[in-house]
Amino acid sequence: MAADILKSKIEIIKNSSETYLLKVINTDLNKNNHEGYWIIKRIDKNKTIQYNFITQLITDIESANKVYSTAVENKDVFGYTFYSKNYLNELQLLPNIATIEQVHKILALNQSEKFKKIAVSHANSETGDMYASGYAGEMLTRSCIELGFNPVGAGRKVDSIARSNKSYFNQSIH
Repeated sequence: MAADILKSKIEIIKNSSETYLLKVINTDLNKNNHEGYWIIKRIDKNKTIQYNFITQLITDIESANKVYSTAVENKDVFGYTFYSKNYLNELQLLPNIATIEQVHKILALNQSEKFKKIAVSHANSETGDMYASGYAGEMLTRSCIELGFNPVGAGRKVDSIARSNKSYFNQSIH
């Protein structure tokens, strides 16, 4: 993505409450030029949320305006969070997920009312995330941060713990 961004012209179309509607024009001479829109919101110095799926630009201004307006008005709109390098380095200092009990805490948080609102917002969004893998990663990362665990590589750790505790894990989710 970084290489494509370096070959793109990006202009701010609108901005309100740290939410930006960006027009992106790919200027790579080796590819067909294309343009589209990204909607991003700066949460703080360490976090930015992108409201349309990273691999898909919204291609028409009407759709872009709709997503932008919703993002400005509604804090519960689903988007993918991007973190600064410094913040990621801080997160890596948090303890890693190591036990089945910690995995259960994460699963319990994902079943909470707070996270159910995010799931509904994701279902209503047009992310293009057909298999919800981006959504699953976003929720695991948010859960880890909220519970004080290192989110970097957490998916592999959870998978490994679940596999090694298969019988316990299967019984406890019933």
